[in-house]
Amino acid sequence: MDHSILWPPESVRGMKLLDVAAFKKAITVPIAEVKISHISVVLKVLKRYYLKLRHFAAIEDGPEGTDYRVAFLHPLTFTESEEKVKSELKEVCQKVGNIESSSIVKFSNRSIELNYDNFDCNTTLRSILPLDEDAVAGYSRIGHIIHLNLKEHLISYKNIIGSVLLDKNKDVTMVVNKINTIDDSDNTFRSFSMEVLAGEGTTVTSVNQNGCTFTLDFAKVYWNPRLSTEHNIIVEMLNPQDILYDVMAGVGPFTVPAAKRRKCQVLANDLNPSSYHWLQHNCKKNMVLDRVQCHNMDGHEFIKTIVKVDLLKRWKDPDFSGTIHVTMNLPSIAIEFLPNFVGLMSDVNAQEQFNVIEPLVHVYMFSKDQKASSCVTRVAYYLGLVDTLPDFDGQITDALKALHNPEEANGTQQASGLTDADVRNLSGGKLLDKPIDIPGLVVEKVHLVRKVAPIKSMVRVSVRLTKELLMKNKTLVIGKGEAQEESPVCMQEITNDVLADTEINGS
Repeated sequence: MDHSILWPPESVRGMKLLDVAAFKKAITVPIAEVKISHISVVLKVLKRYYLKLRHFAAIEDGPEGTDYRVAFLHPLTFTESEEKVKSELKEVCQKVGNIESSSIVKFSNRSIELNYDNFDCNTTLRSILPLDEDAVAGYSRIGHIIHLNLKEHLISYKNIIGSVLLDKNKDVTMVVNKINTIDDSDNTFRSFSMEVLAGEGTTVTSVNQNGCTFTLDFAKVYWNPRLSTEHNIIVEMLNPQDILYDVMAGVGPFTVPAAKRRKCQVLANDLNPSSYHWLQHNCKKNMVLDRVQCHNMDGHEFIKTIVKVDLLKRWKDPDFSGTIHVTMNLPSIAIEFLPNFVGLMSDVNAQEQFNVIEPLVHVYMFSKDQKASSCVTRVAYYLGLVDTLPDFDGQITDALKALHNPEEANGTQQASGLTDADVRNLSGGKLLDKPIDIPGLVVEKVHLVRKVAPIKSMVRVSVRLTKELLMKNKTLVIGKGEAQEESPVCMQEITNDVLADTEINGS
C-alpha cells in the first residue's frame, strides 16, 4: 500500500502562501463495526491499530438506532496485520463466552476526507518543502515565541513555515527567525536581529526552567532553552555553603536556581543593561534577592574588582568551608577573560594568614576539532601556561575545504590527513580525545555540552585556579599573539570603590 496515503496531497509541494483548502484529501481506510455489548473486549485488541490523527476521533457512534460503534483503523498497520488481528479476536471471543468473533465485529472500508487540521506540524512542513533539500531541522520554544534559524534554501518559504508553526503549536502567538549571527563581533550584548514570520504581540515572555520562573525580552537578551541540562549540571554541583561568581549571568539561568534551590550566595554580572534588568527582576520574582548581588559592568572589571574583593573576604573568613565556583558562559569569547585571574591576588599581603580556597572556573568555548586536548591548550594559553596557541579551528576549516573543494585549497597539505571517516567522527557529537597534562594547569573536567552545527560543538572546561596562578607577581594581558604583563590593580582602591558602590545600591 502507498505509504503516502496519510500525507497531504502532493499538489501542496512548493506552496509559498498557506492555502488550507488545498490540503483536503479523500482516502479509504479500514473500519470495524463493534457490537456495544462486547466493545471492551474487542477494542483491547484493536486499539493498537487505531487511526490516530490530529482532530480526528478514532471511535464514533454508529447510526441512530444501531447497536454498534465504529473504530477507524490505520490503513497501513492494520492491513499489514489483518489476519493476525482476526486470529486474536477469534481467540479472545472464544475465551470470554465461546462467541464467534464475526457475530460481534464486522470489518469493511470507508471513505473519509482529511484536511489541514488532521496533519501534524512536521508532516505539513515536510509535504510543502522541497524533497531534495533539508527541511526545518528544529526550533526553540521560548514561552509564547517560536524561534527559528532558517537555512538559506528555506528563506523563500519563511512565511508559510511561520504560518504552519503558529497554527500547529498550542499557545504560540509569535514565530521569529534569526537574521544575523550572535557571534557577530559588533554584538556586544549577545542578542540578535530577528524578523517576525507570523503572529504578533510582545517579545517579553516567561519560561520555566530547573524549578525557577524567568521573564525576559527575547529581542534584547540571550536565552537558549537547549542549555537547560547544562545549567542544571552546574547547579547540582553546588552546596549551600558555596559561592558562585556568575561573570556572564544573562537573565540568571545559573544564578537564580543556584540561589533558590541550592541556597548559595551568588555574585552575578552582565554587561547588557536589558539582561541586568531581567536578572534583577527574576531574582525578585524567585525570592532570592537576599542571596544574590547583581552587577551591570564589563566582565573584565567585574573579575578585577567585585570578584577580587569577595574572594579575599572568603580567604580571610576562618569559618568559610565552601567551594568557590566561577561560571563564564559566553562561548565565543569567555576564554579571553581568563587572564584577569592571573596575578589577581598578587598584591595581597603575604604575611597575613589566609584560608586560601582555589576557585573552580567553568569556562565555555566553541570547538570545531572537538578535542579535549585542544580545549585545555586554549585554557592554558590564556592562563599564561603555554606560549603559543595553534589555530585549531582554522586547521579544521582549511582541511575540510581541501577535502571537499581541492581546487580551492591552494595546495593545502592538510587534506591528506582528513578523511570522510574523520568528518563523520567530527560530526558525532563527542570529544575525540582526552585532556593532556600541562604543567600548572589543574583540569577537573572537559565536557561536550551540545552540538551547535554539524562540525562545531560547545564545550565546557572546568579548571582549578591554583594559588600559584592567583598570586603570580604580575597579571597577564593576552594581545594579538602576544602575552604582556601589567601591574595589578591596588586592592585598597578596589575595596574603597566596591564599598562605595555597595552603599549606593544598598546591597
